Amino acid sequence: QEISNKAAKLVQDELSCKLSAIVTKAIATVFEEPLEFVAQFVERRGVNEVDLFVKDAAGHTYDILSGRGGGLADVCSASLQMAFILLSDVDRYLIVDEIARHLSSEAQERFAQVLQLLCREFGFTIIMTTHSEALAEAADRRFLTSIKKGVTTVRQLETLVPVRNV
Repeated sequence: QEISNKAAKLVQDELSCKLSAIVTKAIATVFEEPLEFVAQFVERRGVNEVDLFVKDAAGHTYDILSGRGGGLADVCSASLQMAFILLSDVDRYLIVDEIARHLSSEAQERFAQVLQLLCREFGFTIIMTTHSEALAEAADRRFLTSIKKGVTTVRQLETLVPVRNV
């Protein structure tokens, strides 16, 4: 039992470090301030759980969902999803809806750059719906959907960036 607990603790610590590194890089880039994402494993009522929060340079901690606004939750959520996929043995696809709805237009531009970098560096494909011009401009392929009289039409817009073969 003790050996099993120590092995689990090592795995948790490694996972915590990897998740924290990926998400910290994303939030620090988007918000242009020294924020650190923390994934801390704790035991409660005999069950391992993980607490997720952000720490600023002064050491203050913030709840991701309510501590600093919806933009932080948007970036942490997307980055966490990508990090879990990267650390898993699954295809690197992520489907999201309005991934940056709470970010300012400037932060959306920086987030688009982060997403582009992660996609290119790790072979990710993100399929998203968005009203954000910054995110749309960063896409390899863009489609416009419209609904008229109950019929949905989808058409591909001109490619802004050379499309890589998938």
